[in-house]
Amino acid sequence: MSVGERQRVEILRALAVARRVLILDEPTAVLTPQETDQLFAAIGRLRQQGLAVAFISHKLDEVSRLCDEVTILRHGRRVHHGPTAELTTDRMAELMVGQALSPLRPARSLAPASAPMPTLRLENVSAVDPISNRRIEAVSLEVRPGEIVGIAGVEGNGQDLLAAIIVGLRRPSAGRLLIDGHDVGRLGVRERHQLGLAHVPADRQSQALVPTMNLVENLILKDYTSPAFARTGLIRWGRVDAQAAERLGRFDVRAGSTRTEARHLSGGNQQKLVLARELGGSPRLIVAHNPVRGLDVAATRFVFEQLLAQRARGAAVLLIHSDLDELLGRSDRVAGMFRGRCLPADWPRCDRAAIGRLMLLGTQTERRDGGPEATRECRKLDQAS
Repeated sequence: MSVGERQRVEILRALAVARRVLILDEPTAVLTPQETDQLFAAIGRLRQQGLAVAFISHKLDEVSRLCDEVTILRHGRRVHHGPTAELTTDRMAELMVGQALSPLRPARSLAPASAPMPTLRLENVSAVDPISNRRIEAVSLEVRPGEIVGIAGVEGNGQDLLAAIIVGLRRPSAGRLLIDGHDVGRLGVRERHQLGLAHVPADRQSQALVPTMNLVENLILKDYTSPAFARTGLIRWGRVDAQAAERLGRFDVRAGSTRTEARHLSGGNQQKLVLARELGGSPRLIVAHNPVRGLDVAATRFVFEQLLAQRARGAAVLLIHSDLDELLGRSDRVAGMFRGRCLPADWPRCDRAAIGRLMLLGTQTERRDGGPEATRECRKLDQAS
């Protein structure tokens, strides 16, 4: 099961077994807007039955909507506690970060609609994962230089496989995959990295980092054979250390030492370490899969600032993300994944609810009955509560 699917199971289990206290930690990170509404309705019924609910989230609008009281922590210390109604979401963010935050919005896309050659192009790509048996079918999409294309979808609909195929971890069974016009379908991960592809995986602990390796070792995982860092099979640690110090400083990775093991870093600093490795070399194409999952407001902002900076210098960014608000606020174009198919949204005329329907039902058109998929998901939450 993917990280998102495991979280959905945990939510249902918690709703089913809660008797006196229910603690939910970032429960809506992988839910569509419709599913979030159903979850909140279920929580409301449990509150009426006398349950105490602790709701931990960085989605401040949801905190305002759901919670009676709010406690705000910064650097492990409580900086505020009181009625939620007394604070705006902007004030909550200021208390969490320690300073006022200006809106983080992307500038107009640098990519003209008639760009002659997209950085990434998929033509009717199909594949089956031999382990999970999930599949993608006839996926076609383009990402041009200087734009962010967002992929929305409930986890388990093919996003993991799509990312794996693009970065070279899986091979397609049909279709073509081109980077800068070159067919790379048979190239491996290293060859695609050498072409300028960077990958920020969904699970930093198991897919991006080796937790028992130190910061420097994690930074050169993809470049230890590069002539810049190796000669006659031996790593030139002086050069490696010099580059590591520069990148760790540039990406604000905070640790006691460059020899600190990655497992001892906070989640935000682990993700900054991944960004330092993947984005430090100015890639041409970036595949970022749920890059801010589990991060606080400050770390989330930092990650998106880096992705927007890469876009501004002309990189192509494919942002696969389960948080609709963050996806819609950062993307130039959006598509949805549903049952292994990539469905283009009517962008920019579509709204948040339309994208949610695309994720959950495979259509932007509102259906009176909500459709069988929506009904099934809603029943799960109703039964659990």
